[in-house]
Amino acid sequence: MNGVPPYIKPYTPQINRHTVEKKPEKTQQERVKHQKEERSLDNQHDPQHQQRPQTAIDYTKPQVNIKDVLTDFKNTLSTINPDEDVNEEVVNYLNLAAKQAQKEKPSAKIIKSNLKNAASILDEYIAKSLNKPSDVVGNWIDALLLQKVDYKATAASTTKVEEITPKGSEKLKEISKEQEGTKAAIVPQAPEKKPVAQKVNIAEQPQVQKKPKVSRNQAIEHLKKLYKSAENYLEKGNLDKAYEGYNKSVQLAAKLNNKKIQPKIYMSMAYISELKNDAPGMIENYHKAATMAAKANNRKVQAEAHYNMGTIYDDYGELDAALGHYHKSLALDGAMDNIKGQTITLNNIANVHASKKQSSQALDLYKAAFSLAKQADDNEGKAIITSNVAGLFKDLGYDQKALQFYRDSIIYDQKGGNMEGCAKSYNQSGDIMLKQGRKDKAKNLYTKSLVISQKVNDKDWSLQMMAKIASL
Repeated sequence: MNGVPPYIKPYTPQINRHTVEKKPEKTQQERVKHQKEERSLDNQHDPQHQQRPQTAIDYTKPQVNIKDVLTDFKNTLSTINPDEDVNEEVVNYLNLAAKQAQKEKPSAKIIKSNLKNAASILDEYIAKSLNKPSDVVGNWIDALLLQKVDYKATAASTTKVEEITPKGSEKLKEISKEQEGTKAAIVPQAPEKKPVAQKVNIAEQPQVQKKPKVSRNQAIEHLKKLYKSAENYLEKGNLDKAYEGYNKSVQLAAKLNNKKIQPKIYMSMAYISELKNDAPGMIENYHKAATMAAKANNRKVQAEAHYNMGTIYDDYGELDAALGHYHKSLALDGAMDNIKGQTITLNNIANVHASKKQSSQALDLYKAAFSLAKQADDNEGKAIITSNVAGLFKDLGYDQKALQFYRDSIIYDQKGGNMEGCAKSYNQSGDIMLKQGRKDKAKNLYTKSLVISQKVNDKDWSLQMMAKIASL
């Protein structure tokens, strides 16, 4: 592909961990020899002078398989040899990518996301170790993904990426196959290393002790901390950090097969997408919440997720898509005998039919919704529904019927303490009176709406009412 070099395996810098023991002063001849060796080593660390290390990827082929990408990433991790906690975190992301690659129809989006997360962690470690910015691993992944990649691991490939074994081992530990007999393991070969010239001012990397396998209880505690941290970021208004924390939480929850918390996390991620006015993100996360809630048999979250997707499509004028989600939500609320939920959803379905100029269907649905609100003695629901019925009659030109239903809506709003609702209904009634040429009646109704808006300190609404009164 144009712009992508034929070889893009990341440069892996040497990381110092210990100070070097001071050596006796050298003779002039030794110093000259030493300087030549240092220049030679500098060339090894210059990406333009590096010799090509081992790679599993054949860049002469038109397509790269994800198995080879994972193998090269593991070789890079082995070469850098980070601290144990960094190694563990990177390996977790690689395993998530590898697990996805084993599926019949792997998600390229999920695999890319996990590879980029792993690269980001490794670059951050390199930057801290060398005390200068690093994006070599991230750049490698970005360049690699510009090529044509087959995201389904080949039949002979395996998925699990092991932790780095201690240095000095003759051979990496062989990985036993999974019980299903379908998932073998990648046994990555460490790339050959250039011998470092003696007496060069770079410390030998220390031995790394293999970290014991994390227990399920430890992983659960880590999940709780991740989730709590994300909630704290959300409370402080740091949406990006909160979203990142929830994303890490849901990936770990998936690894632990914790179906109970995953829908809740996806709902929180959807809420952040809403705060960021990211409609596609909202749809994606609500869909994931609904899917996981179905697996966990959580009808409540399912109903809420479908209802919220319905409102998004409704707002964007995708009425058929909105109806589909509203009906799913209605059925779930019906199965749970959730009267309040059914009332709200039926009202919204009626609104959609009203928007589609299907007045008869809309009225039938409003009646059904009002019946449920009445059954539950839900004054808020009754006020909303009667106001919507009034609006429908107003659009159809039945002014007297509209005024009657606006009066009913005001009564229900007063009982429920919703003064803003009363102000809106007085305004709509005033508009009808003004259309009929009854300016005094209109002014009286606008004034009532103004008084309420001033009491609830709604300055914008107050200005609108004052403008209407001044124009009479």
